[in-house]
Amino acid sequence: MSSTGVHDIGGLEEEFGPIDLREHGYQLWEMQVHATLVLLAQRGLLTTDELRRSVEALPGHTSMSYYHRWAAGMTAICIERGTVSAADLNMAHGEPELSVGQQSLVAGQVVRVRREDARVRWRKPHLRTPGYLFGAVGVVERFLGCFPNPEEKAFSSNQEAGLQPLYLVAFKNKDLWKGMEVHGHDGITAEIYQPWLEIIDGKMETNQDPKDNVVRDIKVSSSKVDHGDHVHDTRHETEAEALRRETVHEDPIGKQTGQILLKLLLEKNVFEINEVRKVVEKMDN
Repeated sequence: MSSTGVHDIGGLEEEFGPIDLREHGYQLWEMQVHATLVLLAQRGLLTTDELRRSVEALPGHTSMSYYHRWAAGMTAICIERGTVSAADLNMAHGEPELSVGQQSLVAGQVVRVRREDARVRWRKPHLRTPGYLFGAVGVVERFLGCFPNPEEKAFSSNQEAGLQPLYLVAFKNKDLWKGMEVHGHDGITAEIYQPWLEIIDGKMETNQDPKDNVVRDIKVSSSKVDHGDHVHDTRHETEAEALRRETVHEDPIGKQTGQILLKLLLEKNVFEINEVRKVVEKMDN
């Protein structure tokens, strides 16, 4: 069975799974993205049909969270309409990597591959660093030379990308994948550009993040607070809901996309932060 677009998934349960009917609370950034849509539409700077069209055209549509699609789609429409420029957006996501013509790492140094969400550049998905190496610790084997940055070349019309040092880095299989402990001496090497590597001190360390063992002992009110026109949940219920919202569906790239678009629109006085707050408060109630 074929579909006419990435959004046409009716009848494809075997491929996409059953519909998730569970209730999900909104994270703050998601409510802010929703508010951005409302305020842009009120000013005639975006229509629902435009948003649908832009979302359907997004690469990686099916791997994005719901509000990630909204944020990316609205960003595309804002550039298309001239509400913000591509140059504005590029700078808002951080200064581009400067051309570096010499190496700063040497053979034997222990390095960690930066995680994808540590990157500040917005133009994706062309990443030359393998995803399974994000956050992994390895050892530099040798310097391979300086080459034009392929992540920049992929989006440069004149192909004049800055130079970046390239290294061959070795990793242990057991540090990358579960079940590989019996192959303790086996490993792989990968060619990684300097901006993706950070030096770590001392010996090789685990690639796994430490668990959160913080113990909280907080005395909270056991009753709701009634202000007449509205009622507050107990502090325990409020904190539990906040934690649930933070962990139910993490999407750091979607969050960054939405926050940067909002920042640009506020800087350009398209609307004010108090207007965003009012929409968020209505959703939260």
